[in-house]
Amino acid sequence: MSALGEKPVVKRTPHWTDAGAVAFARFAMSIMMAADAVLAPSILTDFSGNASDATLLSSMTYATVAALALPFAQLSDRLGRSFVFVMGCLVFILGQLGIGFAPNFETFLFMRVVQGIGAAAQMITVLSILTELYPASSWGRVLGLNTAFMYMGTLLGPYLAGLLSEHAGWRMVYFVGAGISTLSALCAASRFGFRPQKRDRTVGFDGIGTVLVILSMAGLVHGGAHWAEAWGRGLLAFGAVMLVVYVIWEKRARFAQTDISLFVENRVFRYGCAVQVLDNVAGFATTMLLSFYLQFVLLRSAPDTGMILMIMPLLMATLSPVYGRLADRFDPRCVSACGMLGVCLGLVGGICIPWISSLWLVVGMAACVGAGTACFNTANMKLIFRSVPPEKNGMAAGMVGGLRILGMVGSLLLAGMSMVTFMGGQEVSTETAHELVTSMQVSFCAFTVLGLFAVFLTLRAKPRSGKTAQ
Repeated sequence: MSALGEKPVVKRTPHWTDAGAVAFARFAMSIMMAADAVLAPSILTDFSGNASDATLLSSMTYATVAALALPFAQLSDRLGRSFVFVMGCLVFILGQLGIGFAPNFETFLFMRVVQGIGAAAQMITVLSILTELYPASSWGRVLGLNTAFMYMGTLLGPYLAGLLSEHAGWRMVYFVGAGISTLSALCAASRFGFRPQKRDRTVGFDGIGTVLVILSMAGLVHGGAHWAEAWGRGLLAFGAVMLVVYVIWEKRARFAQTDISLFVENRVFRYGCAVQVLDNVAGFATTMLLSFYLQFVLLRSAPDTGMILMIMPLLMATLSPVYGRLADRFDPRCVSACGMLGVCLGLVGGICIPWISSLWLVVGMAACVGAGTACFNTANMKLIFRSVPPEKNGMAAGMVGGLRILGMVGSLLLAGMSMVTFMGGQEVSTETAHELVTSMQVSFCAFTVLGLFAVFLTLRAKPRSGKTAQ
């Protein structure tokens, strides 16, 4: 059974500090994940990185999370949610310290993988820890606290990272982040301990599925980063084939990580998940691309870049409750489609970047993508979970979370492949600003087309005649 699908089992009386420890750890992770986009230009400059390096830098952590999230869900069924969560905190700290001390780009990338391992272990266990520990009557409060801390980290990350890197260098950001994460890990360990818990050891582990998804992510990321070369295209094809093989395997695996039958038998769930992936493919790389544009083309400082990039998470945090009420009153498909159209409007602004070099254009893009994403996510989540029976909500949540991360990886890969095409082996710098802008325009064209296709699929996400959504 999925880590998110197990029934709550309260082993001791929960205290508010349990939820506080989890929320603090989520804050520490969110603030560092949000800082990546602002720090990327400084890191590339320091390591004299080219377009391929930019692709690997941006996608390595998220690809690791995509590959290991569901395997960690199964491990947490055997070893305990809190144990996997605390171990994830410690590994995340190790990754941050390794990044800060990295002497070369190869070491930097390896430590990004370590950071991704820790992030995957935390992300997949957060919700199940809280829902297992607290009674259902308290879920609203504890989940709300966790979400608030996550948004707080996402909001503060870009600006604080830009400010600190401007005065002390990008490495100091990771050292400070490691310090914050250490405090959060100590809080979590004091509440949950370090030892594995005695759980149902009859729960199996899909080792073959884990290997297949790791091979797939490795092939896609490295192939996409070097797709201008023949061996890179071969790796890209290998990664795609491994992903297909993974899906086929999951249909027959005894201890499957995903319930493929949900896609096959549930039309609304299938369309909702497809649209969720497309939304993340279309919009997620916007933050990274705008950071490059602001610092390499408009020559804005890192603190200024961080301040502007705060617009997106700020609107997501403030508008999500409003859009949630709209999704309750109106057809979620229509609300979701309107949100995706808002994202597309922001992406169209990216197409105009070569002709309108303006800070206000960037601000408008960030506002449209942020507000549109908030509207889309809120309504689409309701659409998805309304379509599945309650006993499968846990599995559905894990699958949707994994698909969202997969969409993020796809977005970063498409943007990176465009940069590789137009910039080749040149360093990403102010001297290659023209090539960077051209690659961004092509990326935003592709993202806009995918976004409009997502609108089309959203409006089709309804049960066939004679069936009703659950």
